[in-house]
Amino acid sequence: MIVLMVGFAICVLALGGFWLLYGLVVCTRLVDDGVVVTDEHEWDPIFRNWPTVQLRAYRGQLAPEETTRWFNWYLLNARTVLRVLAILYCIALITVVLWD
Repeated sequence: MIVLMVGFAICVLALGGFWLLYGLVVCTRLVDDGVVVTDEHEWDPIFRNWPTVQLRAYRGQLAPEETTRWFNWYLLNARTVLRVLAILYCIALITVVLWD
């Protein structure tokens, strides 16, 4: 049971960390550079879907040496990282349920 709680905490921290970095890094840089992504409401990516358009614009603003920073790598690959964590969590959940 501890494995499930730790796995859930890791997934929540990873997702919360993404949205925190997204708000502090991506949105701030796009606003500071004056990049207009779309005319949608600023909270639409949070409530409707993943902010792919904003991240694509952010990737276009990055210099090549900036893409190697850990937080930029995480922001640009967070969808894959979170999917892998979710799959691992489901495998752990199934394993614990079948183990008992």
